[in-house]
Amino acid sequence: MSRTAWRLAGRSAAAAALTLALAAAPSCGGRPGAPSDPPADPPLETVEVGDAPDAELDTSEDVVAVRRPREDVGGVLPGGFPRDLPLPAPTTLVDFGDANGGGAWVLLASPRSAAAVSAHLAEGLPAAGWRLAGAGPPWTAAKGGRTVRIAVTGRGAGSELRIEY
Repeated sequence: MSRTAWRLAGRSAAAAALTLALAAAPSCGGRPGAPSDPPADPPLETVEVGDAPDAELDTSEDVVAVRRPREDVGGVLPGGFPRDLPLPAPTTLVDFGDANGGGAWVLLASPRSAAAVSAHLAEGLPAAGWRLAGAGPPWTAAKGGRTVRIAVTGRGAGSELRIEY
């Protein structure tokens, strides 16, 4: 027999012996002290319950708040915003928040130029009953105990309005 044949025969015998040893070894589940399946849970007791205490409440007469967005503004203006301000159309709500001193502010964007928005406000505010202080912008306008401050800034071809109320 050649050397190559002896090597192959030796490898084959070693592989066969290893396979036989692994097959004869006990499986992991059969070792003493090995974890086994957990015991089955006992059946749960069934308890009959009645209706919830509020099951018979009638909500048909509850007052439901409905926010009606302005058609000239993209987005929903926050609560407390003076709805009678004559905003230029179209306008989009960009941001809003609380102002210093307890008020609030909104930031609106318009595709119209700052000059066109300012002209709209200069004409529309007095027509809507707002009393203007100063030539503006920025304007301070008052109506019925409410005061707003309006600043108009050009942004590219459009403009931004910051309204504090």
